[in-house]
Amino acid sequence: MDRPDTPEPPVVSEVQATSCTVTYQPPSGDGGAPVTGYILERRTPGPDSKWVRVNDTPVTDLQYTIDNLTTATDYEFHVAAVNEAGMSDFSQVSQKIKTGKQQTQQIFLDSNNNDSNDRKTAV
Repeated sequence: MDRPDTPEPPVVSEVQATSCTVTYQPPSGDGGAPVTGYILERRTPGPDSKWVRVNDTPVTDLQYTIDNLTTATDYEFHVAAVNEAGMSDFSQVSQKIKTGKQQTQQIFLDSNNNDSNDRKTAV
């Protein structure tokens, strides 16, 4: 039994201000044991960039939504497959994406009296 083959690069979609969805496919070979999950990492491209693990335990689905990203920032992702023999090498890097700008949402809070002209705006 061997480690799984290296997966193909992941595809990034549904890019928002602070999140995105990463989709990936099973590797062409499972190394003789079923793939039990996937490990994802992210980085901001640059000369001093370091890969940061996205999930602590292997993800069993073939897509994963990554939250808590920084707005208006470039990111790249890669994925590795896991079976009982170990973890594959990481895939080649996804296409670079840029998160959106944070949108400000206005919420109107009614004061204790019911006068609709007496509203406060929270931003």
